[in-house]
Amino acid sequence: MVTIKEIAQRSGYSPATVSRLLNNDQTLSVTQTTRNKILKVANQLGYWKDRKKPAVAPTIALLFRMNNQEQLQDSYFASLKDALLKTIEDAGMQVKIFQYAEELIDQAEEFQGFLCVGDDNAELNVFRRLHRLLPAGVFVDTDPLPHLFDSVQPNLSMTVRDALEQFADAGYQRIAFIGGIGPDGHIAFNEPGSSLTGRTRQKTLTTDTRVANSRFFGGKPEDVPATALTVGVGTVMSAKEVLILCNGHNKARALQAAIEGPVTQMWTISVLQMHQHGIIVCDEAACENITHGTYKYFKDIEKNNL
Repeated sequence: MVTIKEIAQRSGYSPATVSRLLNNDQTLSVTQTTRNKILKVANQLGYWKDRKKPAVAPTIALLFRMNNQEQLQDSYFASLKDALLKTIEDAGMQVKIFQYAEELIDQAEEFQGFLCVGDDNAELNVFRRLHRLLPAGVFVDTDPLPHLFDSVQPNLSMTVRDALEQFADAGYQRIAFIGGIGPDGHIAFNEPGSSLTGRTRQKTLTTDTRVANSRFFGGKPEDVPATALTVGVGTVMSAKEVLILCNGHNKARALQAAIEGPVTQMWTISVLQMHQHGIIVCDEAACENITHGTYKYFKDIEKNNL
């Protein structure tokens, strides 16, 4: 029968360390390299042949590719990180967090696998090197090399439906919508040409919309996502009350189309003409294109609210 002393001599570690590890001492603090080497020697010598092999908690790496500032700007990935850490803890696994793939590569032998959360703008050859050393990897929401790694992609349509159903199940009957208006008359990312009866879904953004939102992405339109989740026009019209904010000269054409133009999918804001409790709050600059008569009419009927 193989003894602790034999494994210690072969592995190069003390009998006390080997004994505590093989007996699954939870208070033992050693590197994963040490753990793997002792277990490998124990297997080679047939230590488990007449013994029950202990369940050793696997150690995985979490490659979280966002710094603290980026986490503040995008709470989505931060919430993913928190959820993953809780799941890993509940599963009784050990985890170590890395920000850079190169750091994980240097310590790859210590882990059984890894999860990656965050952007995937690292050089592809870095991930290829990582795959050679640690092939068991899963990317969450992104995957730079789908032929090498598995990935988990959210079902956005189902997520939106679930969120809306939660409102309904909670008994909410009076749901309001507050939003803005784009220069091209879109509301809630329902770009020109969008269905006027569409529900909340994923939509492709126009170049103008990406430029307008580039202020949230360091002024770089190319960094703005090409798609976005939008509250569909039909969903907006389901609200009991709709309040739209419209300000500035660049919104003048959109406001004119919303108030004086026909209801059309090319100016999705125009559908508000059909809502029983639709309100547009605008400034003087946004009123430049509406006719003088329309301007006077609304100034008169709303004089007590101005």
